[in-house]
Amino acid sequence: MEEHDFPLQPAYEFLRSKRLANDASAIREAKFGSNDKIMKRASLVAVLAENDLLESFLARNWPKATVPEGRPEIEWLKKVHERYQKSRALTCEQIEGAIRRHDSDPRLTGDEAAFRKALEAARKLPPLLGRFVAEVWVVADWGSIEFFPFTDRFAMAEEIERVQSLLSPIRSLDGWDAETKGLLRVVDELARSTALLPRDGDGRSQLSFLSKYLHFCVSDAFAIWDSNARLVLGGDDAATWESYKKWIVQVRAEVAKHRECLERLKTPVESLVRTLDKALYTIGREIVSEK
Repeated sequence: MEEHDFPLQPAYEFLRSKRLANDASAIREAKFGSNDKIMKRASLVAVLAENDLLESFLARNWPKATVPEGRPEIEWLKKVHERYQKSRALTCEQIEGAIRRHDSDPRLTGDEAAFRKALEAARKLPPLLGRFVAEVWVVADWGSIEFFPFTDRFAMAEEIERVQSLLSPIRSLDGWDAETKGLLRVVDELARSTALLPRDGDGRSQLSFLSKYLHFCVSDAFAIWDSNARLVLGGDDAATWESYKKWIVQVRAEVAKHRECLERLKTPVESLVRTLDKALYTIGREIVSEK
């Protein structure tokens, strides 16, 4: 633990000493993905404050936060928790505001427009290895996929070429329910008979990449497995095909719930799944922002 971070372990022990063991256990066992430590600190601060224990805990375990110079992190963690709680019940108003903020960012919109043009150019190539190499590199670079070295990218492109027969049929499915069943069936087949999600390497980066590749290069009905989006909707954080199947079902259920709102907000080039993804990405990123 770094000295400037709100101390997690002492906070768990303090809550247990105050007969709040259930709260301590719930926070410790919660899964917040890549924002895990931040969200746990924010949750602990909230529980301590709600029970009028925050100041006594800080005085005993983190005295730097009892003076004005040390208060900013505590106030920020309170804001993180407040934003997180507001995101629990997603509304059309929240979705609309998030999409407007996303689409008003020239860097985000400019990058996505160029990204789509690059993929369009790659699709003009014959469906051979060269095309899949181009698609893999474009998606990986646009998606800022970390820990995805060139050797792994090229191996991914070779495997995508090998399993094209599994991916092509999904493009022609019609109907929401048929589409959902088809997506899950394809993921089952990818898990069973491909090496697209190898055991070695950074699983989260690879699944993040694969979900983006499936969405933009195979069918925009596939959900994008993004840490910011998962912070908003919750769900299984394990980097496995089974986890991704659950995420597809979860995202598509949320799309169905907000279909009318999303239909009004989507752009001509994106699916309802992508429109919701932009909102979830924006809301999740803002939860842990320092503003």
